[in-house]
Amino acid sequence: MSTDKSKKKALIIWGNWGPYHYSRYRGFKSACEKHGIDPYGLELFQKSNIYEWAVAEHEDGITHFDFGDREMDFPMWKCITQLIPHLWRLKVDYALVPSYWHWSLLANFICRIRGAKIIMMNESHADTERATGLKRWIKRQIVKRFHAAFVGGKPHVSHFSSLGLEKGKIFTGYDAIDVNYFAVRAAKVRATADQSREELNLPSKYFLSLSRMVVKKNLPRLVDAYARCDAISSGIATQLVFVGSGPDEEGLRVHVQEKGLPLYDHTKEQSPPIQVDETRKGVHFYGFRQIEDNPTFFTLATAFTMPSLWEEWGLVVNEALACGTPVLVAKNAGCADDLVIEGVTGYKIDPTDTESLVIGLNKLGSGSLDSPETEQSTYEMAKRFDCENFGNNAIKAILSTQK
Repeated sequence: MSTDKSKKKALIIWGNWGPYHYSRYRGFKSACEKHGIDPYGLELFQKSNIYEWAVAEHEDGITHFDFGDREMDFPMWKCITQLIPHLWRLKVDYALVPSYWHWSLLANFICRIRGAKIIMMNESHADTERATGLKRWIKRQIVKRFHAAFVGGKPHVSHFSSLGLEKGKIFTGYDAIDVNYFAVRAAKVRATADQSREELNLPSKYFLSLSRMVVKKNLPRLVDAYARCDAISSGIATQLVFVGSGPDEEGLRVHVQEKGLPLYDHTKEQSPPIQVDETRKGVHFYGFRQIEDNPTFFTLATAFTMPSLWEEWGLVVNEALACGTPVLVAKNAGCADDLVIEGVTGYKIDPTDTESLVIGLNKLGSGSLDSPETEQSTYEMAKRFDCENFGNNAIKAILSTQK
C-alpha cells in the first residue's frame, strides 16, 4: 500500500466477503491504482448467516474484523470499540458502503464526518421495495443524501432515481462476477464432458436450479412446471437438477414425491453410484456446493432456471451465461432486463404463472438455443458485468462526486 499521504483513499466495505467480493475487490483495486487512488477493504463478519461460503483468499489492503456469525446483526459494542476507531484513523476520501442500514449507516456517518464522499452499493429495485408510508419517506431522506450510487442495472437506476438520487450519479455494474474464471472452467468441462458428468453422476440432459432453498426461489412451482413440460425427446428425458440447500429443502423433496416424480439423492456418498432411469423424468438433489463445483453444473446443463418470485439481481444468471448456458429467468428479477435477450441468451417468464414456466422449459428443452452461437452470445453478455467493469464503474461513481 502506498505511503504517499497526498494520494486519495477509497474504502469498500462488505459484511462478509465471499468469493464474489474478493473478485470484485481485485477489479476495484486495479481501477483505483490506475487513477492514483489507494484502495482499502473492510470485512466485519467472518461468517455469513446467508451463504455457506468457504473462502481461503487473501488480498493486501483488506482489514478483517470478527463481529460474529450473522452479517445482518449490529453488534453495538464492537462497532463502538473497533469500527469507529478504525474508520476514524483511516480517514478515507471515498467510502463505498452497502445499502443504508445498521452498521452500514454508522460507517456512512463516521466516514462522512471525516470528510469522505459516500457511494451507496445496492441491489434493491421497485419489485423488491417493501417500505411504505413513513418508512419510505425516511428511506428517501437517507438515499438522496448519498453522493453517488453503484447499483445492479436498469431497474435499480429507475428505483433510486425515484428515491431522489440524480440519475447522473447512479452507475451500474455492481453485480459482477469473475467471468474469466467461469469461462475457463467451462471450456475445461466441455473438453472432458463425459468424465466431468461421470464424476458428479449428472444426467445426460437436465434443467438446472442452483440456489438457496427458500420461499422466494419459487422452487415448488418449478417442480409443478417440470412435471407438466414436454421433457422427453428421442427416448431421453431432460431431468431436473437442484443444487443448493436451505430451510425449504425437505418440503421440496416431499413435493417432488407428491408429483410422482422419481427422486435421486446425491447428497451422500453412495457405492455403487445411483442408477438413473433417463427414459423418464426425474428430480435430483445435490445439496450445497462451493463455487469451484458450479461451472460443471452450469456447463453441462441444457438450461439454467431462476423462477424467483422476487430477486434483487441473481448472480447465478451471470455465472450460467459465462459458462455458455442459456437461461430461463423471472421477468421481474433484477438482472432480467440487462442479461436476458429473448431467443438469444434465454427467455423471461412470469414467476406467478406455471404455464409461462412450462412454455419456457419446453422452448429450452427443445434445443432451440443449443448452438455455438448461443454460447458466444451468453459469454459476451456476461462479460459486460465482469470485475474489470465493476472496478471501472466504481471509479466513475467516485469521480462523479468530485463535480
